[in-house]
Amino acid sequence: LAVAEDAILSAHWLPLTFPEEQYNIARLSDLWVNCLDALGDSLEASGNSDLLDELDACVDELPSEEDERAKTALQALMDFADRLGRRLLLLIDSLDIVLERLKKSHWEIREVLGHEPRLMLVGASARVLEVTYEYESAFYDFFKIHELKGLGEDEMRDVLCRLAEVDNNTAITRMIEQQPARLRALHTLTGGNPRTAVWLYGVLAQGIEGDVRSDLERLLDQSTPLYKARFEELPAQSQKVVDAMAIHWDPLTARQLAERTRLPVNTVSTQVVRLADQGVVEKVPLRPGKKNGFQIAERFFNIWYLMRASRRVRRRLIWLVQFLKIFYSQDELKVRAHHHLHNGERGGSDDRIRHAEYAFSLASAVDDPIISSALERSALQTMLGDSKLKKELAALLRFDDPDGKLKALADPLEFMQELKDRVIAARTQWPSGIEADAFASALKGSLTLTPEEKRQVIEALPDWENGQIVQFNKRLREEKSYWEARFLGHSALIFVIRRAVVEGHMAKIGDAAGAQVAANLLPSKLLSAYADVARL
Repeated sequence: LAVAEDAILSAHWLPLTFPEEQYNIARLSDLWVNCLDALGDSLEASGNSDLLDELDACVDELPSEEDERAKTALQALMDFADRLGRRLLLLIDSLDIVLERLKKSHWEIREVLGHEPRLMLVGASARVLEVTYEYESAFYDFFKIHELKGLGEDEMRDVLCRLAEVDNNTAITRMIEQQPARLRALHTLTGGNPRTAVWLYGVLAQGIEGDVRSDLERLLDQSTPLYKARFEELPAQSQKVVDAMAIHWDPLTARQLAERTRLPVNTVSTQVVRLADQGVVEKVPLRPGKKNGFQIAERFFNIWYLMRASRRVRRRLIWLVQFLKIFYSQDELKVRAHHHLHNGERGGSDDRIRHAEYAFSLASAVDDPIISSALERSALQTMLGDSKLKKELAALLRFDDPDGKLKALADPLEFMQELKDRVIAARTQWPSGIEADAFASALKGSLTLTPEEKRQVIEALPDWENGQIVQFNKRLREEKSYWEARFLGHSALIFVIRRAVVEGHMAKIGDAAGAQVAANLLPSKLLSAYADVARL
């Protein structure tokens, strides 16, 4: 692009581009034939069909014997450059792979590149090439090397603003200008990696309607070849250190890493220094008075690693939680939370579990305890409402609920869902005039009995005499009439309160905390106003 946009450069140079990986290279002749093919692509793009036909015929007629084929292909490349009156700029990505495949031809390649003025090679590699610093190598001190560091914050701002300008997306431009902390967060997430920055711009551009989890999963899948190759290039001990650091997410001291990896502290210290030099790890200050800690430099790489870690970590969706915390402000997370709560799950079990998992992730990322609780209840309701997902829920509560918080929320929700079946199962003979379904509905809708008290009633039912059941049923009817009279003229409010109780979000009438949560779930402005009054 730089050559094409510069009149002087484009008059003298013809850029040739190649596939990201040239897997077909096995011999030196393959390199020169690929250059002829790249030249053919350029001729086709410019509409020079006559010269293109000649080039294709030339390639078809190349000899099969390797030395003669390589020599003839290179000479043909030079001849076409002369006919075009331009020098050839070879833009070769993954140069390390190309040179690795052509180990036996390094000196010949150096001879050509060093003495042929019609060729210039610009190569890119994701790692340092050993052949450029090994004294006896053909390419020792041969290439002019530019180390591409990550984008700075100002550079990232320019990239994002330019992308927003092209898309005519004023919302992103406004966000970048008005929320400098957000830009810093994005820079932290990407580690300044330009490719990752452009990927994440796509997620940002989706807005509130976008499926952030699906977008993120797609981006992580796209980055897998790059990240996998980067990780696998590391020595075994370095991989072990990176694994421990990535799983923990937060910064660790060398001693803490040594404990987690069961490696000597000196070994770990050596590894983290080396990893820091390579840009894989960064040193960060811990609390005042503490030593420095180390963490994965590119947080998006860390998220990718978490996503592909153990099953237990995947279930907890740490990778998604950490992404949400970095990528969105708290205000944006709350907007996303309300959007998710008000757009109920649809489809089969797979869609439902994704709906629940995203709710759990948002609950961990948002800092508002009321919204967080509403999201957790929404996720639990989704899983409890699907027989296939109850096993998933049991595993979740067994492995990922150490303080029992989720179980405390799930129990009343599950009990209220099963209340009717429990009432029917608890009693076989009912007094005349009382049906099990009606009794269960009245008990479930009681505004004065807590779920635990309702449970006690069901447990006592088998031992009750008919007269006790009749008397208790009368009490439930009178209670219903009492609250309807009490809220006369406010039928909509008593309706939504009863719904919140029936679904298990409120323990009983007057439960202000439960009403606050339920107001986010149902949703209801009346319930929100009632919660404010009930707290007084």
